Amino acid sequence: MNKVANKSDILKNRLIYEITTGAYRFGDRLDSERELSGKYGVSRNTLRQALEKLTSLQILKRRSRQGTYVSLEALDIISQDIANPQLSVLFMMPTEQVGNPLLSKLFMTCQSRIESNVKISILFRSITNDFLDNPLKVDILVAFGCEDYHLLKKIEKKYKSLVLLNLKHDDFNYISPNNYSGGNQMARFIIENGHKEIGCIGFDSSQKSSDFIDRYQGVKDVFADANLEFNPYCFTAENYYKLDAYCHKAVETLLNKKTNITAFICLSDMLAVSVLNSCNLMNIRIPDDISIIGFDDQHYTQFTMPRLTTIKYPAEAMGIRLGKHINNIYNGMDDVIQESIVPVLIKRESVCTFMPESKNKKFPAVQAIPDASMRGITPEFPRPDGRAENLARVERHKGDGELNPALIKKKRGNFKKSTFKH
Repeated sequence: MNKVANKSDILKNRLIYEITTGAYRFGDRLDSERELSGKYGVSRNTLRQALEKLTSLQILKRRSRQGTYVSLEALDIISQDIANPQLSVLFMMPTEQVGNPLLSKLFMTCQSRIESNVKISILFRSITNDFLDNPLKVDILVAFGCEDYHLLKKIEKKYKSLVLLNLKHDDFNYISPNNYSGGNQMARFIIENGHKEIGCIGFDSSQKSSDFIDRYQGVKDVFADANLEFNPYCFTAENYYKLDAYCHKAVETLLNKKTNITAFICLSDMLAVSVLNSCNLMNIRIPDDISIIGFDDQHYTQFTMPRLTTIKYPAEAMGIRLGKHINNIYNGMDDVIQESIVPVLIKRESVCTFMPESKNKKFPAVQAIPDASMRGITPEFPRPDGRAENLARVERHKGDGELNPALIKKKRGNFKKSTFKH
């Protein structure tokens, strides 16, 4: 019967990973069992099994009545295991993906989940026909960015497993996000919040498997089902590093076309942040005047002002599932992986329910001045942070018939009536 990696094996590999990255240095004392079980979310029994395995490998040392320490030889022992792996895995992706934080998160998650004597490497290079002449000696190839079917079929014969990353094809192993479903979720969430005049901003790509095409189609189909007008603005991927200028043009174009737009669907977080900047420059308040939703859940989106509502790219889930596939092959199983993982909606502050009576699209930053007859009443309007904005009351001068603003001292739940000195 083939062994399947259990929780103690996963924890053991995670501790090895943390030792190799410097989180634990040689000679460091580990926290108590109670603290470690809470930190890693495992039972005491699972923790003890993992620590015993590392102790038997002499990566950890137990000292009576003192605790558990990282041995002085830990890195050398780990390096020896990596130098003589029982299974080798290679990630191949184009050079332009070096700075992709989502693929980095996927890779690191996968690395932390695989068996300790599985060697994992990465090569930033596009897969072309010359790769067949000099194939690398690895057991598993994880390929990103190659769509040549005939080339992939030839490459597949040279490895125990070929896994396509971010590309779905029924003739191969693959692991990918369900971008179409993510696009569906974006559109449904915006429409469910009462928005009907909506702009969509994204990239136009020639690749059939492009994330943006799948997301775009997912959004478009929801609009068709809801019988709503679809207002897209797409520019070429070559303009990816000139986002601010192109997104500003996209916002202006869509608002000139449809002046009553109340929401923007942006097919990536980078687009959403640039649209947010453009709206700020145009004195358009987010989400009071226009709501914005992005896609990917980049780390910085939880710190934008306001915090960005987005669709989470399932990098961690993909890394976990890919790690399981690698471990299954390591344990002698004939494993097949064909999974398209559905992303999840992360609700934050950049989307609000559409309220027609509170909108003033011509002058979005200015509220209507209350009638002079409304003396003693202080109108309040919602702000993005949930607080109320107190506008100065207006009183009429005796005799001259002109309206003049008065400063108001604001207290929580209590507004004092202003007075004028003549």
